[in-house]
This record gives sequence, C-alpha cells and structure tokens, in this order.
Amino acid sequence: MSARNLRLALLALGTAGCFGETPVEPITDPPETLLLVQGVLRTDHDQQFVLVERSFNGTVAGSGVSEYLPGGGLPVPVEGADVRLSNLSFPGDPCGAEVEMTEEAGPAEQRGAGVYFGPVGCPAMRAGDTIQILVGDGEHVAVGRTVIPGVSSITITADGETIDVPGPLFEFNRDTDTLAVDVEATSGRVLLTEIHDRRFFESSSYLAFESGQVWVDDTRLELPGNLINLLTQDSDLDDDLPSLFNAGRYVAVTVGFGDEVFHDQIRSANNPITGRGFVNRIEGGYGFLSSMTAAQTTLRVVGNIDDPREGTYRMSGRVASGPDSVDVDVTWELYLNDEIRNDGGPTGFVGLSAFVVGDWVEGAYDAYTEGTFEDDFFRGFLVQPTGGETPEGDPELRIWELGAPLGSSTPVVRVTENGTEVGRLTVVRQ
Repeated sequence: MSARNLRLALLALGTAGCFGETPVEPITDPPETLLLVQGVLRTDHDQQFVLVERSFNGTVAGSGVSEYLPGGGLPVPVEGADVRLSNLSFPGDPCGAEVEMTEEAGPAEQRGAGVYFGPVGCPAMRAGDTIQILVGDGEHVAVGRTVIPGVSSITITADGETIDVPGPLFEFNRDTDTLAVDVEATSGRVLLTEIHDRRFFESSSYLAFESGQVWVDDTRLELPGNLINLLTQDSDLDDDLPSLFNAGRYVAVTVGFGDEVFHDQIRSANNPITGRGFVNRIEGGYGFLSSMTAAQTTLRVVGNIDDPREGTYRMSGRVASGPDSVDVDVTWELYLNDEIRNDGGPTGFVGLSAFVVGDWVEGAYDAYTEGTFEDDFFRGFLVQPTGGETPEGDPELRIWELGAPLGSSTPVVRVTENGTEVGRLTVVRQ
C-alpha cells in the first residue's frame, strides 16, 4: 500500500472511531408546526382559491397535495380548516361580511387536499379594496391581507401597432419585432407577463412547466422576439434552451399587475447564494395572500422566410376514416425553429412549426402543429379533437403522422394513423 493510501485509510478509521464515540440523541419532541397559507386572488377569475398546509416536522411521511398545485413537496396539506375571506373596505358587500372557503366548492378536476375554494363571484373585489384571509386549524390562527391593484388599461405593441388586452389575434414577427407591454395603473406594484404555446388541452402541469414568466417592478416591459426562455422547467442545464417565441405557433400572453405582497412573494426565495430569504406576509403563520389584475390575448407568431424549406404548402387527397374515406385539403404555413435541433446548421435534423388551415378528417381545421425536417424529409403531425372525452375527462384526440421528401420533384405525403397508412396526399408549393 502506498503512503498516500495508508494515510487515507488511517484517516477513515480515525473518523469512524470519532463518530462511534458520540452517539446522536434521538428527538423525542418534534418542533411545532406552522400554518402555511398561499393564495393569489385574481379579479379576472370568477372563483378564488388558496392552499393551506402545515410545515413539515418529520412526523408525517409524504404529501397528499393535488397535482393541480405547483410544488407538492414536504408541506402537509391541512384538511377541514376554517378559512374565511372578507372585504374590509366594503361593509356592504352583497356576499356578506365573511365568505367561507371550502375544499368541496371547487371544480372536481381542481380539488385537492388543502385547496380551499370560495363561492363563485365572492367576495367583491374592487380596485383599492383590502381583502383579509383568516385561517384556523383548531390550534393556530393565521391572518393575511392584500390590496386589490387598480388597472385602467393593459396594452401590447409591436411594429407600431397597439391593441388592448384582451383583444383580437395579434401578429408578431419573432425576427424583427419587440413586444412592448404597458399597464396604466392607479395602484399595485409589479408587472408580470406569462407566455406559453396554445394547445388543444392545457393542463395545469403543462402551464406550470412550459410557461415562461418575466416580471418587472414597473408598468412597462419589453420582450424581443428572439428572447430565450431562461425560466423553462422542462430543460436540462446541458440542453439548448428554447426560444420564448417560435414562428408558426399561436402563443398565449397573460399580462398581470400584482400588489405589494405579490411583489414580495415573486422576488423572494430561500437562496443559499444570495442569502435572500422568503418575505413572510402572514401573521401567525407563513406565506402570503396577494392579488392580481390580469388579462390574456393570443399572438400569431411568424418569422422571416430565410430557409428554402420554409413557406406555404397545400396538401390534398383522401384519407381513410373507419370504413369510409374523406376528402382533405389543408394549407401549411411552415417555419423552422430552434426548439428541436441537434446540430445548429441549416440542414440536418431541425424542428418546425406550422399554421394549418383547411378541411381534415374530423371537420374544419385551424390550429398550429409541430414536426421536424431531417435534411429535406418532412415529418409532421395533425392533432384533432373528436368531440368526445377520455375516461379521465380530457378531450379525446386523434393523431395523424404525415411524412414526405419535400425536396423531391414529385413529393407525395404518406398519412399514417396508429402506425397504419391511411392515405396519400399531393403537395403543391404555394
């Protein structure tokens, strides 16, 4: 054995001996738990909800928190709590002096342990009103307050055009435009913009993991079209981060203006690098009750045509559907994007998005879809709701895969469903 290895072995033996001589005393009295309250009241939502939990102290294993909620880690949900909201600024609130929140009052798909919902439309929430929450679990009482922001207008501007939010479909060029978001407010503190691609079915987990959020302590925010989504939770650090705006997609833009408590909540965290801790705004517990005024609109994101594969294609023919076949005729407005790319070059494997409009198997089609190019070989997907539901209550979807060598002189699109060819389409470059 080398001298170095001998020294390491002796050190290990010495360390083990030291640990063995100092027994660890068992903890017989677990630390007291705290009530944890989290809630963002939204004036654009008909029904309000809050999450009530108890801090973890090692006595409970696991958590029953619904997947509907972000997190769902160590805190333990509190069931059967007494949770009440009241508008301290509106004694004549038609909802009453206090509004009771219960776990049973929410939509079935959103219920979960520790999630409390108020009645639809209650309490009244006007700009400048102070809303108070009172939470009791039989042992502790927690109190939080928020002041409803006052917002007179929300607008977005790009390429010299301005619209109110919510507003009509707004075209945005990712290569040349900058999206400016402006809020005219009488009260409040922080501007938040949340952006995500529109889908047929937007689950809570999709929104939590796929949305990009940007906030400023101001009333104006500018987002260039080539902005990278630095906050996505669906990418490894070694991956190329996706763009926030990808051409060929419909993108939902939600603009919110939050109160002082929301500002404290969004800027604070238990960060070992900065040393900044969580800013607590709950008396007798931990957490926050904040509020936000928000509105949403949709962008139609386009881009410059700078690749020979980009452009407009018409695909038509017949596709089998059960014992019959139907005529289909769809136009693809197709763009490359950098969300699915493995070599960064102009050829090779690269992602695409496309607006597809026309007639498809289940009827009229007007949506965006995704796919890839491998050199000149096109592969895309069409997803269409059938009008039915899955056993879980989600929309039932049919999915077709389309493939064609679009670089050939006479390309033919093969259409498959569940691995079986169901049609061949002709392609015309527009």
